[in-house]
Amino acid sequence: FYRKAYKIAPDDADLQTSLGQTFYYQKNYFAAIQMMEKHLENNPRSTIANLVLSLCYLESPSHFNVNLAFQYASKALSMNNKNADANYVMARVFLSGNNKEEAIKYYSKAVEINPGLKNNDMEIALGLIYKEEK
Repeated sequence: FYRKAYKIAPDDADLQTSLGQTFYYQKNYFAAIQMMEKHLENNPRSTIANLVLSLCYLESPSHFNVNLAFQYASKALSMNNKNADANYVMARVFLSGNNKEEAIKYYSKAVEINPGLKNNDMEIALGLIYKEEK
């Protein structure tokens, strides 16, 4: 559906965001990166585009780049440092860069803002809780 709509209205910002997110959720990181970068050309203050780009650079095996992930997460945080998702993504960036101290700081802030982001896998990775051995 989005692809057909995109052919009709390629400059529609909402459509670009939706299509970029869809590509990200499908793990089509290359297409997500292209779509979100196109979106940022006309909407440089788009928090969601910056966060999706950060996640793409963290999760894509072929495009993995902690520095770019940091750059995009930083942009999102600079627009609103009380954005729970932006703090959570920044925690993931720091965790990928093996900086657990900073990761814990941003994760804690994210969960303080939105307790729904509490995540056992993230807490295990940060060493905040320990996986029980069976």
